[in-house]
Amino acid sequence: MRGRPRKERIAGGTAAVWAVLVCGAAQAQDFMPPQSTGDVYLQGFIGGALVQQRQGYYRRSDGNDDVGRSVYGGGGLGYAQRFDHWLVGGEAEIGNGTGDVTTHGGAFDYVTHMDWLATATGRLGYDLGANVVPYITAGLAVGDVGASTRGGASAQNTSETKAGWTAGAGMEAPLPLSLLKMRLEYRYVDFGQVNGPDGQGGTIPLSIHQHLLRLGLSLRL
Repeated sequence: MRGRPRKERIAGGTAAVWAVLVCGAAQAQDFMPPQSTGDVYLQGFIGGALVQQRQGYYRRSDGNDDVGRSVYGGGGLGYAQRFDHWLVGGEAEIGNGTGDVTTHGGAFDYVTHMDWLATATGRLGYDLGANVVPYITAGLAVGDVGASTRGGASAQNTSETKAGWTAGAGMEAPLPLSLLKMRLEYRYVDFGQVNGPDGQGGTIPLSIHQHLLRLGLSLRL
């Protein structure tokens, strides 16, 4: 008879310990960060590029930049990590088709162009529900900036691989096929100052920046 109360006390104590451990685990789970999922994806895009040029040889009387427009397209690789409603990721892309910008002058025409544009950017977004994600993006831009003089006594051409920066914002949404998503995005690209030809064998300061509006399609790998 004396052993039974002791066994009951041991059993009751064991049950109490288990109850404390279970409650503690449940409370700890409430404070754990949400599970995250990561996706690698291929992306292609197409859109329009508005390129603005300002150079030191010809200056517009109204003080505005000269503007050129063209179709712009390319592709790249991206990675996105989700933390509950937040999306954090990065993308590397390359594109072409940014077009020429021409300033018509008295002695000759001044033309700037870009043969290619590559970017490496970070991305931060927030899922509003149903995988509809507005986001912001920013990072490094590298491009081949060229300039030339056409007409006049002697034509000149220069080309320089220039590093700059890019920033923008967009909206991403899913498509009926689960592996596909589409996005609409705006980006601004700035390369600062570049040395361009002056039409007389020397150089002049040149600035070029772009506004890109593009439609993208991504495929999750």
